[in-house]
Amino acid sequence: GVLFRSKVFSGRLNIYENPGAVSRAFYTSNVEVIREKRAVLKRLGDPSLDYRKTIILEEEPEPPAGRADAPVSKRASADIVVKPRGEERIDIVADVPAPGFIFLNDILVPGWHAKVDGVDAKIYRADYLFMAIPVDAGKHVIEVQYRPMGVRIGMWITSLSVALLLL
Repeated sequence: GVLFRSKVFSGRLNIYENPGAVSRAFYTSNVEVIREKRAVLKRLGDPSLDYRKTIILEEEPEPPAGRADAPVSKRASADIVVKPRGEERIDIVADVPAPGFIFLNDILVPGWHAKVDGVDAKIYRADYLFMAIPVDAGKHVIEVQYRPMGVRIGMWITSLSVALLLL
């Protein structure tokens, strides 16, 4: 088809490369704020939007979290390494040239939490469904973990039950 350039595997099933696919995570400092969900969807359908370089947030962003003493970047472009740690945790090592966002191509649902350099960070809803985590310029370690409320409540109940049993 038109979207695919080359066949990378052929057998009982054919696999094609899609060079236009968005990577799991990328850095951008290009942000549009659109508060109304229908307007977000309309903008996402606009052919003039380069969704590989620009993200849409539904609220005005706050300054990024992180250590004030994070190493300064000497890079002209961002370097992003994604290290999945199972289904409930993603570690990202990022070296970015300017303040911006790490866009994570995972669906944002309640229960996702992020830390940038060990400091709690807000996760913004980006491009209607996905995650964006603000970062300052420099080198950062970003931990994104899924901890739904039900699991945390269950841990508290279990801990309380064990404590009462010991008493």
